[in-house]
Amino acid sequence: MDGEKNITLLEKLRQHFEEEHGIEYTTEAITQMIVNRGHSLESIRKE
Repeated sequence: MDGEKNITLLEKLRQHFEEEHGIEYTTEAITQMIVNRGHSLESIRKE
């Protein structure tokens, strides 16, 4: 993922957590969750 796609996908994931699960996360928290699952920060880096 890169550039604008990253931001859009992370925002959609954030909205999903809020709307479907009633959990509000920051984009930074979601990024950390992805990193904790074994993905490199570079693979999801926002540009």
